[in-house]
Amino acid sequence: MENHNGYRDEPVLNFQQSLTTCMRKYATFGGRASRSECWWFCLFSVAATFMAGLADQALALALSLIFFLPMSAVIVRRLHDVGKSGWWIVAVFAIGAVASLFWSLLLFLEMVVSLIVLWWLVLPGSRDANRYGHPAKWNPVLSGLHFEDSTE
Repeated sequence: MENHNGYRDEPVLNFQQSLTTCMRKYATFGGRASRSECWWFCLFSVAATFMAGLADQALALALSLIFFLPMSAVIVRRLHDVGKSGWWIVAVFAIGAVASLFWSLLLFLEMVVSLIVLWWLVLPGSRDANRYGHPAKWNPVLSGLHFEDSTE
């Protein structure tokens, strides 16, 4: 169903549903993820790692390693939701790695590519099926959750 802006209404996961879904799909890079699924999980993993860093750097490093794969997976699925390839996140990491060696122009390039990817992450997903699958609203089996239509 479309909202007043012409975009599809997305299933809105709460904080707990997002964490459960992302950890269940720990290394699932196929399919699509709604904005709420992606952003709640990103918020949790960044906040948890930050708080752990205040207590112990080793704990923060461990959490970073634990969250790296599921965060990468949900970001790739989120990119899929807006019709973009998940390889864009690899481009951000690769440019960042090379930029750490050569600085200047590559740091600028990394910033530009990162901002483009961030822009895609905040866009609403396509309302129709795309090459990565059906929107989560019409295919709740992907996440194992049932989403109610809040517009009715």
